[in-house]
Amino acid sequence: ESLTGAACSNITWRNGGLVDHYRITLSTDSGATFPTLVTASDVGSPFSWTVDDITTTTARIRIEAQDSNNLTLASDVSNADFSITAAGGGGGAQGSRF
Repeated sequence: ESLTGAACSNITWRNGGLVDHYRITLSTDSGATFPTLVTASDVGSPFSWTVDDITTTTARIRIEAQDSNNLTLASDVSNADFSITAAGGGGGAQGSRF
């Protein structure tokens, strides 16, 4: 899958349990680290993400279900790498399901 930087893409997941909010982070190293915070307060799926304007072929998204004390109750990571092409570099924005 390929996304275009600075374009909007929906991130969707299944909501469940006694979750206060969801934290979404981006990895650009196949999920080894998730240093980029996408949002820390989303209340449910889907989330309309303005894709980071970067170029990578090893992006993954992590979604963490958190309680009101910001403790992680559950998490999930993209099943495979996806690409992001910086704006003006081609590619197309599409919805993403994780």
